[in-house]
Amino acid sequence: MVKRVIVYSIGILILALGIVLNTRTGLGVAAVASFAYALNQITGLSLGTASMYTYLVPVIIQLSLVRKLDLKIILQIPFSFVFGWILDFYNTYLPIRATNTINALLLLVLAVLLTASGVYLALKSNLILNPVDGAVKTISDVFHLPFGKVKISFDFSFVMLTILVSLLMSGSIIGIGVGTLYAVIMMGNTIQLLSRTFDKHMERVLA
Repeated sequence: MVKRVIVYSIGILILALGIVLNTRTGLGVAAVASFAYALNQITGLSLGTASMYTYLVPVIIQLSLVRKLDLKIILQIPFSFVFGWILDFYNTYLPIRATNTINALLLLVLAVLLTASGVYLALKSNLILNPVDGAVKTISDVFHLPFGKVKISFDFSFVMLTILVSLLMSGSIIGIGVGTLYAVIMMGNTIQLLSRTFDKHMERVLA
């Protein structure tokens, strides 16, 4: 359990870092943070606070699918508060921002890799997932579908929701760009690649 908690904690810190770095590229934010980022820009809520509200939807989706009060899903609610604080910490104190196109592209690749790595480590620890990835895993388990493929579809749905809400509330599309599309395509595939490459090693580490 100690090993799992350590791996999990590292994964969550890496995940939050990847999400915040994605907002600094200027190329569009990650799908997982797109709706929260739009709320942040429209309402003035902090990115972490907006994420807390956003994460309630995936929790409801999971509970409706499993049709019971699953403790791991319920615990995603307090997790959302803690994760929101971590996001706000990074967002406040992290000085990194892309200054040109090359920097932006490199930062985008790094952000997606970090986000995917954070998701992978959290999944392997088998503890509490962030609600978005928890919803992806629940859908994957209930319908017996590959996690990576469900991740791509779920992220795409989040982007469509962000576009719709931002248009309705502000009259413009907020936070969606080529970087968002790259993240949608690459996130699930990167997680699958990490799984194929490191699963056996992680099983030994967590044994």
